[in-house]
Amino acid sequence: MKRYYNAVTPAGSCMNQEHAGVSAWGRENEVAATRNALERFAPDGIAGLLTDTFNHDNFIRNIMGGVEGDDPELPRPGGSPM
Repeated sequence: MKRYYNAVTPAGSCMNQEHAGVSAWGRENEVAATRNALERFAPDGIAGLLTDTFNHDNFIRNIMGGVEGDDPELPRPGGSPM
């Protein structure tokens, strides 16, 4: 990238989950798959997370903490809320 664009990430890209990767972990391990993605690839930054691999509503309400501000199951950079 540096050679052609004189930049590390010219498009401002971030780590993004893939449906195949989340599916490979299985429905019962959806939290673990997402936690792994955040901890390994975006500990201090931004990540594109899939919310619809199995059940979008469950992911938003129960895994990420939902709109009512429940304690989320997943870590966020700096401990900030979604």
